[in-house]
Amino acid sequence: MKKATHTAIQKGEKYRSIFEHSSVSLWEEDISKLRSKLAELKKGRNFNLREHLTAHPEFVREAVGLIEVTDVNQATLGLFEADCKGQLLGPLTLVLDDVSRTSFSGMILAIDDGISDIESISAAVTITGKKLAVIVKSHIPHADAAYSHMIVSIIDITARKLAEERELESANILHSIIESAPDAIFVKDRSLRMVLCNSVHSRSIGKEPEDTYGKTDVENGWSAELVKGCPEKGIEGWEKNEMAALLGTTVQVSDMPTSGNDETRYFNLVKMPLRDRDGAVIGVIGIGLDVTKRKRAEDELRESEERYRSLYVDSRDAIMMLSPERGFLAGNPAAIKLFGCRDEQDFTIQTAASLSPEYQPDGVASSDRSLEMMRLALEKGSHLFEWTHRRMDGTDFPATVLLSRLEISGTRLLQATVHDITKQKQAEAALAWERNLFNMLMENLPDYIYFKDKMSRFIRTNTSHARVLGLRDPSEAVGKTDADFYSVDHAQKALEDEQRIISTGRPLVDVEECETHPDRPNTWVLTTKMTLRDPTGAILGTFGISHDITRRKQLELANQQLATLVESADDAIVGIDLDRRIAYWSKGAERLYGYTVEEMTGTATSTLIPPDLEEEARHMRERVIRGEQITHYETARLRKDGKRIIVSLTLSAIRNPEGSIVGMASTARDVTAQKALQAQLNRMQRLESLATLAGGVAHQFNNINTVVKGYLQLIQSEKSLPARLVSFVEAANSGVQKAVDITDSLLALTEPGGSLSALRLEVLARSLLPLYEKRIEEEKVHLVLDVGETPQVQGDESRLKFVLSSLISNALDSLLDQPAREVCVRSGNAKDGAYIEVQDSGCGIPEEDLARIFSPFFSGKGEWAPHGSPQARLKGVGLSLAISSTTVAEYGGRIDVQSIKGKGSTFRVLMPLADVMHGQIVEGAAAHRFGHTKA
Repeated sequence: MKKATHTAIQKGEKYRSIFEHSSVSLWEEDISKLRSKLAELKKGRNFNLREHLTAHPEFVREAVGLIEVTDVNQATLGLFEADCKGQLLGPLTLVLDDVSRTSFSGMILAIDDGISDIESISAAVTITGKKLAVIVKSHIPHADAAYSHMIVSIIDITARKLAEERELESANILHSIIESAPDAIFVKDRSLRMVLCNSVHSRSIGKEPEDTYGKTDVENGWSAELVKGCPEKGIEGWEKNEMAALLGTTVQVSDMPTSGNDETRYFNLVKMPLRDRDGAVIGVIGIGLDVTKRKRAEDELRESEERYRSLYVDSRDAIMMLSPERGFLAGNPAAIKLFGCRDEQDFTIQTAASLSPEYQPDGVASSDRSLEMMRLALEKGSHLFEWTHRRMDGTDFPATVLLSRLEISGTRLLQATVHDITKQKQAEAALAWERNLFNMLMENLPDYIYFKDKMSRFIRTNTSHARVLGLRDPSEAVGKTDADFYSVDHAQKALEDEQRIISTGRPLVDVEECETHPDRPNTWVLTTKMTLRDPTGAILGTFGISHDITRRKQLELANQQLATLVESADDAIVGIDLDRRIAYWSKGAERLYGYTVEEMTGTATSTLIPPDLEEEARHMRERVIRGEQITHYETARLRKDGKRIIVSLTLSAIRNPEGSIVGMASTARDVTAQKALQAQLNRMQRLESLATLAGGVAHQFNNINTVVKGYLQLIQSEKSLPARLVSFVEAANSGVQKAVDITDSLLALTEPGGSLSALRLEVLARSLLPLYEKRIEEEKVHLVLDVGETPQVQGDESRLKFVLSSLISNALDSLLDQPAREVCVRSGNAKDGAYIEVQDSGCGIPEEDLARIFSPFFSGKGEWAPHGSPQARLKGVGLSLAISSTTVAEYGGRIDVQSIKGKGSTFRVLMPLADVMHGQIVEGAAAHRFGHTKA
């Protein structure tokens, strides 16, 4: 019993000794009160600790106060700046800050869940108020354990955190350097967690470099045996070497086995301490050359010495051994070849100074600088630097030199690994040249080139852009946005475009933009904008190039205005090249000739010229090519429908900027209607003369008719007149009456137009149609009445009724023996007036008779009708249309006619609006409307 007690006492003392003298801060904490509190809470129905912590964050502070610190070791006193343990014993609230209290909920959950070991990174505060960054590892005993106190170890990582912050500043540069290296390079912190590595290293375990950061080698998938070691298998583990490097020793490891990607690879590693600016070791730098191929060869030979020799001999880099006092001791074939020596003996008689130019590029003598580099390597364990070497033939070349300290049999030596970086320097020079070319481009290109960050702030712009922004130097634009130079609307539009490019990655290519300015006229640019990315592909912002097209847009606008004027012109405007091919075809040309622009572009002008006028057209073309201008030349042209029209042509030459004639411009105006109107006016003038003659003749005939009619009435009054003579007298009376009617019609051509009044044509039509109801019914005519309300026109009601009655009668006469028997009377509004028309499905009028249907004593009935036609049975004097035309013309209107033989005719009466002033018709106000003058 005494022996067992003694053994327990010894174990207790051993534990106490380990606890007190451990270099790690250790805490012994009583959590029984906390467990009791949790057990009390769990008595509640459906109690959930996680939900309770979320709903009552203040409980974390309460729980911290329930943990009693019962003991701490000496390392804890030093870490937390305490004079004695009593300052730290008691409730666990003194050394934890707000961050720690917030994160303490994880430990509460672990205690409640029965988890035995947890680890977390937290923050603490010393007795004097100094803040610490720490790793907290807690061992939580089971609730029924014999020893119920929780053991907590705290590792100070404040220095590491500070180092990480300082190292972050140079992380990008360091990353670029190690990423471009052909060897595997990695950097670890004092906890041997990965801080940085290149792709060569990360690929060996099938990961990207970023995926390894913050993790130990085991967490990154390396075999624990290789990392920690396995004495049973004779594996030392590389963590031992890295711990040595943390103590300041540079360790070179040959044939280090690594397992990743389902295969074992071997590296020659140099592991050296990573120091801060003050010389303190903050981590480990490792440089590894993949020697898997060599190692596999060595495994086959099973000769370790030969394996090393193979690496040494076959290395692509120059490797040499040297003594600071005696110079070079050995050099591999690559070194001998690199420096141009005959053999290894020739190499070893050289010195570092003899294989270098007299001075380095910074002006320091090579002999002095080489001594300094060797001193630094001996002091630090290794030293990597750039150096300019000289071959035996006198040529210089740049190189990187890694000097690593070695100790063999108590003698300090240096191993130098020299890597020719001529190609790298050439690439850097090429890059510098490209950068110089880029700068020249930025300075001299007239287009605007600019780079922006994610907030659309200028990072850089070129001289042309700075000049147009009103800046003296491109650097003045840095940090500013478009809102500093352009109007609010334009700046907002540019911002939206650039943010869309950043969010989607899709560029904006060749987009015309109108730049609006607050203090000057708008400008136009052709813009392309794309994403600006870093070497990893991450989007940094945008860059763009804009080409000023303001002058072009001004010319386009002028051309558009000119084109609009040309396209809106009623005249037909045609551009013709020297080969008589049509190069331009306006809308007016489409309307006049009936051809579309697609049909006529490239077509010869002969399509429009009547064959009998080709010689005339050739003559006019020759005149224009000589430089003459032809204006208002009347000639004939052909429409698409074959109709021949009369046009007034203006022809002029088209010249190029040098003044040479390259084509001809033709402007044509349709004067067919004008010519027809002129012919109608001439006809009306002839009718007026004829009416004057007819009036004189009618007066004379009236005198004769009156005498003859008087004598016939005297004869009829005789009571003893024989019956045979009575019939003769009646026949004579009938003939005289017909002569009187003809004479009255002739007088109607010369009589004044009667009293003027305002009337509506549809009312006039409705009042006349009942007179024809019986005939329409008997002859089975289909009457279509399409008369809507029309504006008032002016004229004599009785005479206009005569006009409309004549048209209806003629329409009914044309239907004799026709299979389709329809008459349509319609009215409507016309430009500056109203119309009424009578359309029939009758016999129609031959085309050759259309020109004279309004002539006196011409008719399509009776003796004028075709022999044997139904209209030949009718009687017609040929005066109704002549009188109607004269009447309508007198009121400022006109009668239009369209007819197709055998299909029918349409007569349209167009009348001007009545000019009414104070309820009275204004005399002569409509005399010149619709192309007529008052008769």
